[in-house]
Amino acid sequence: MTDRPLFNLLTPDAYRAKGHTKTEVWDAAEFLSDDETIAAYLEDAFEEASRDGDTSIITKAIGDVMRACNISEIGRATGLSRDTLYNAFGPDGNPRLATLLAVTKALGFTLTVKPAHAEPWLIPSE
Repeated sequence: MTDRPLFNLLTPDAYRAKGHTKTEVWDAAEFLSDDETIAAYLEDAFEEASRDGDTSIITKAIGDVMRACNISEIGRATGLSRDTLYNAFGPDGNPRLATLLAVTKALGFTLTVKPAHAEPWLIPSE
């Protein structure tokens, strides 16, 4: 057993003086400022979720976009309360398809489907 404390409690200035970097939580909503960026962000989320089968990627991305675009206005446009939207697109959210479509429409986007392979009827065997 060592005599060192379990936790090294330094002030923020002392921490930086030792050469440590201060980290902050990154919030995607701060960078979603135009339709092109938002569309690319959502497209990437859908593609990643399609590959991984993790739908929480989509709900997180839409939640980020809603926060960037004023969730109150989206609530008015969809007829859904802010709490309903936060719950549907929050960490444990699992929105209904109707909710997903209403929110994407309120955001000014549509959902499209494209083939995953050059010949969609030929699904590669594993």
